[in-house]
Amino acid sequence: MNEGYIAQSIIDAILEVASKRNATKIKSATIVIGQLKFIDKEALTKAFKALSKKTAAEGAELKIKVKTAEFKCKNCNFQWRLNEELINARDIILLQLSPEYINQVIKCPICMSKNCEVLSGYEMYIENVEIII
Repeated sequence: MNEGYIAQSIIDAILEVASKRNATKIKSATIVIGQLKFIDKEALTKAFKALSKKTAAEGAELKIKVKTAEFKCKNCNFQWRLNEELINARDIILLQLSPEYINQVIKCPICMSKNCEVLSGYEMYIENVEIII
């Protein structure tokens, strides 16, 4: 994932919110990113800081919440959360490239079926913007 592109998209969106509310400054923005996005939070924060210079978002705090990936087995109905430590680097790259690889990488810890449904983990949205009017 390109953290610079994501940072610019966040900035554009929060500047639009600020403009619509006649805000002079953005104090903070809280974003939620699904665990399956495998975003480098440090790189995203640095890109946000650099790209927000000379805008109403300059100096704003970027708060990042990671939404844990959750799955459900379509075979036995077991639900579980992702433990990134159990996934190898190659599989993480596959998941970053395309969600279609999920059934090649993830399997049910109970019945070992690869017929699993993603309940959460691919989200990315702005949860809150704190502005100063």
